Amino acid sequence: MSSIPLNDLDQALVAGQRGSSAMPQLYRELGEGEIFLLIPYRPELELGDAFQLENGMESPFVCLHDEKGELIPIFSSEARAQEGLAKGKVPPNSMHIVSMPAIQVMEVLGKAGVRAVLNKSCSTPQFILPPDLMRDIASGKVFEPLGIEDDDVEVALELLDPADYPTELVQAAFEVLRKHRNFRAVWIFRSPSGAAVAPSGRGYQFLLLMEPRDPAIYHEFNMVIAAAGDREDDIGHGLVDETDPVYIAHLFRQATPFYVAADFAQPRSQ
Repeated sequence: MSSIPLNDLDQALVAGQRGSSAMPQLYRELGEGEIFLLIPYRPELELGDAFQLENGMESPFVCLHDEKGELIPIFSSEARAQEGLAKGKVPPNSMHIVSMPAIQVMEVLGKAGVRAVLNKSCSTPQFILPPDLMRDIASGKVFEPLGIEDDDVEVALELLDPADYPTELVQAAFEVLRKHRNFRAVWIFRSPSGAAVAPSGRGYQFLLLMEPRDPAIYHEFNMVIAAAGDREDDIGHGLVDETDPVYIAHLFRQATPFYVAADFAQPRSQ
């Protein structure tokens, strides 16, 4: 076990490995403070010259490769970068550790369309960031609550046997649902239209009964599900009309929700 103290980003990274409900906090930390990167050795930097990233210049950062292509290693602290270099058996004096504002790193790497790997070869978990996520962190889009007034669902759905529930999605959903009383009942269905366009051929649709509706809490659910889901699946979500007890009663008759709040009184059909 490493003796390096866990900073806020490290703690969020560890929590994110334990459960997807911690992912929103990890995204917040990735936009705060500084991020540390690696560049090949440059003699002039030994003389105290500052490293500067200029518009139009070719990316100076060390780039790794995996089966999916290029990957830029980034680190939560200088100590983590040193730990990663040591565990990766990188020869001494072959790289410099440089720092940049985290929000700038997210913007630069996101716009470059390259993935990043956080804390590679470190005692903390590592986390791969796709470019679209980094762009959304940099712009703040990932934190903007979605409008929910027009988010009621009117699509063809199929019943899903509980034995066929996507386990990771359902577990991640539970982590958020039990935190907020606003969630009264939640169903998950198979979505034929989603499956038709998903690379995996799997499509799922969450139906959420929220009362009262809260855009920030609804967005938290969306973020957690997006982090937990398989990127090749098509995962949708929408809201049940909480003002229509007849439809809610009908929905309960058609399918058993996988989550119901302990104090929720199921409406009776008229």
